[in-house]
Amino acid sequence: MDISKHYCSQVCLALLFLSDTAAGGVLTLLMRLNGAAIALHLPATTGLLPQIVTTHELPAANALLATARSGAVMMEAALAGILVAGVGVGMTLLIDALSFGLSAWLIASLKPVPKWSLSLRAYGRIFALAGNPSFAIAGSGVSLRSSLC
Repeated sequence: MDISKHYCSQVCLALLFLSDTAAGGVLTLLMRLNGAAIALHLPATTGLLPQIVTTHELPAANALLATARSGAVMMEAALAGILVAGVGVGMTLLIDALSFGLSAWLIASLKPVPKWSLSLRAYGRIFALAGNPSFAIAGSGVSLRSSLC
């Protein structure tokens, strides 16, 4: 997973700065690993989102994700500057690494929407019942949610 690679490289960067052993070659290698992890993140997110929300909810989920991403980009530089001034580069990188670790744990805890639920909601009809379903009136039709969601 790309987030775990980013987490590991950020921990290594933090440890290098905290121990005052940061060297140019090692920093370059770790930043290349960070770049590769970031490059894989957007396509992975694009592929994951349709698995955790229904087809009907996908546009709203994409909008929410884009809004959250834009908000994070606006705040990250300011927060990083405050942290570097307050606790130093090494601790700032360690806090960053911990945030990636938390992110990886939260993503790993996501459960995909069952395939039958996606197809049922996409067509707005109930074709089959499975497990212990619950019915909800949503807009003009009835949708089926699995108890696994």
